[in-house]
Amino acid sequence: MQRERKIKTTHMGPGGKIHREQGKHPDALETSLAQALVDLSNNSSDPDFQDLVFVGAKEFQGTGENKVIVVHVPLRAIYQYRKLHTKLVRELEKKFAGKTIVFVARRKILPKEKKGKRALAKKRPISKTLTAVHEKILEDILHPVEIVGKRIRFRQDGSRVNIVSLDPREQHNVEHKLEALKLAYKKLTGKDAIFQFPVTSS
Repeated sequence: MQRERKIKTTHMGPGGKIHREQGKHPDALETSLAQALVDLSNNSSDPDFQDLVFVGAKEFQGTGENKVIVVHVPLRAIYQYRKLHTKLVRELEKKFAGKTIVFVARRKILPKEKKGKRALAKKRPISKTLTAVHEKILEDILHPVEIVGKRIRFRQDGSRVNIVSLDPREQHNVEHKLEALKLAYKKLTGKDAIFQFPVTSS
């Protein structure tokens, strides 16, 4: 069986905050983001800020002022980003003119085994299926808002849209970002989604 090629990575950009494959140089957005993380680290007494790294960043624009910056982070680092989420998002959104900031872990999707091929020496983990990775992307994008329900609606043309119900207690904090979050989900997964808050009885 052919061995998987090991990719050499290196730290680059301001403060070595960008951890990526050698030879792939950061663009202006990534460099600016790295510098913002360095500044946050220098101005904070919290040592957790010093260890933050990311692997890439991409800005997406929808209609009007609907803009979102998706920051891809190493899988092992996503929980550290979540721990610092409130302050990170507040400071970075000020730095990037109010654009919505989301942190998404870089996860690997393994393909299905093709019929007629020899059985794989190692069974594909559930966590690396397309469905599982897309579920995790949804959780990353919506963090810290809890998902309380999900269903699929079929349109008349046969296409699907995911209906995602969110914790109504977070409505005031996140409602103004829902269009940007939908945009991020669409760009990363190719899937449409509607985010809504269940009506609660008083």
